[in-house]
Amino acid sequence: MALPSIDMEKDLSVLKTLRSTLEGHGYQEQAIAGLLDLWDISELSGADYALYCWKCRRANTPLAHLVSTFLLGLPSSKPRLRKLLGRDALECLLDIGLITHDGPIYSSEAVIYPCLGMIIFTDHWALAGGVQEMGKVYELGSDSYVLARVTPRKGEGKALDLCTGSGVHAVHSAIKGMVSSAVDINPRALMYTRFNSFLNEVDCSAALADLYSQTGEESYDLITANPPFVPSPDKDVLIHRSAGETGEEVPERLVAALPEKLREGGLFSMVLEHPVFEDDPYLDRLERWLGETEGWCILVLTFKEYPAAKYVVRHLGGVEDQEAGYNSYLESYAAHGIVAMRFANVFIQRLPYKAPNFKLNQNTVWPNRDIAQEMGDWFEAISYYHNPDWEPDPNWRPKPNSIFKNCWRNQAQTQGILETDDQTWIETSPLGLLETTLFFWLDGNRKISQLREMWVEAGHQVSLFVPTLRKLGLNRALEFRSSQ
Repeated sequence: MALPSIDMEKDLSVLKTLRSTLEGHGYQEQAIAGLLDLWDISELSGADYALYCWKCRRANTPLAHLVSTFLLGLPSSKPRLRKLLGRDALECLLDIGLITHDGPIYSSEAVIYPCLGMIIFTDHWALAGGVQEMGKVYELGSDSYVLARVTPRKGEGKALDLCTGSGVHAVHSAIKGMVSSAVDINPRALMYTRFNSFLNEVDCSAALADLYSQTGEESYDLITANPPFVPSPDKDVLIHRSAGETGEEVPERLVAALPEKLREGGLFSMVLEHPVFEDDPYLDRLERWLGETEGWCILVLTFKEYPAAKYVVRHLGGVEDQEAGYNSYLESYAAHGIVAMRFANVFIQRLPYKAPNFKLNQNTVWPNRDIAQEMGDWFEAISYYHNPDWEPDPNWRPKPNSIFKNCWRNQAQTQGILETDDQTWIETSPLGLLETTLFFWLDGNRKISQLREMWVEAGHQVSLFVPTLRKLGLNRALEFRSSQ
């Protein structure tokens, strides 16, 4: 399938209603996942392509027809598309080359993904034999959706999206009110970024550059990245997919520049699959690349781990000799000490004070909905309670965070397990003995001064009171208020 181009010089004004038209037919993540019997739209798999086509034919609804045409690439007809999109929108898409026809057979030359209220055009994801054409812009996969769903955006400041691809993350930052810039080394990516910015009615600047090379001395409040990450011994592998034999060449460059590019209080959010080495923990590598041991929060959400032998199978699309290709990859992984690959989102926040870096790996499943607010609240709490100068107001009346329904003690009475509510995605680590004891005293009525007296009367060292309260705050066990 030839890669389409978009004539941005045409009058595109009639397409400003396309997003609302698609939404009116239910063209959204959860509805599409339901139609295709998926837990999440990000689970789309080429191996199940025929099954998706069958489900759409069986459903025979407006949503099914849209999914068939704009997500699965199946042919349609002019009357059907005119009814679904409207005459003017259809004629415009034909005029700019995103829909073509061969007699009565009409086809979409690009796919449309819904994402958090946006519509995003990009190149087709289902290609014959898995062969990726040079210049192809990446589809919205699980990594794309994860980065959009977990990244807090404050609604102000400057945002930079590197390796932007379709521009989905740059567009999302702009929708949230940030001054947004997108960067990619692929000119086609910038074409899609400009088009998607227009369709979603925001402004994003788009620059052809290698990572930070054209940003000068500018710094940012938010930097997002979905970089190439697949470790590959094949130097002919497309550049948007692989970042060297360990897959870490681009991620390392992204992290190493943060002391210059990230403003105080700013956040870096990067989604990727990273190698697991037996003797070099990922948090330590990130800190080493950063080159700083004070003043930063490094948090990794780990979603899934793939043994190296299984991971290679998932990334051999288009290889002529499957067995030789498999062995080549696996031998390269073994030579570099890669024992597994982990799907994760990396967050690095620049704290507004000097303290030893806060480092944490948190295991969870990747989200099928927006949890950016939850992550933002967590980062705010980390920044607040990690501050070495933090001291609670004696009149503060702390109470448990409302995101937890209960706290259960283990059988040995040495730990407390916080039970989250139905809206909370990220579970907390177990509370220690002292933390559990203090947590059960919190009722929103006792002041800090009273709690401290109870602490001493119970025989605990007074010097451990504030550190224990701080641990509860870092574990999100306390109702957070910045005025505390």
